[in-house]
Amino acid sequence: DANIPAITVSVRSRILMEDALKNGWPLFRMAPADGAEAAKVIEVILKNWAADPIALIEDGTIHGRELTEAVRNALEQNGLKPV
Repeated sequence: DANIPAITVSVRSRILMEDALKNGWPLFRMAPADGAEAAKVIEVILKNWAADPIALIEDGTIHGRELTEAVRNALEQNGLKPV
């Protein structure tokens, strides 16, 4: 109710942003939404390196593993096999 703006650099929750927009909360998210990050990575790889060998390395975090798996699956659907 105080209408104090909040900026988050790590929240990726689509539901939280939907609630913020629906309720008029002044929430600003600096991190991309779930799925948007993978989509952009895939787009850039397919545009710039589709003909080159690609290695995917994740950092061991849940987010890193999920992002890597989403990118790997999409690349394989496009005929690329990461090494």
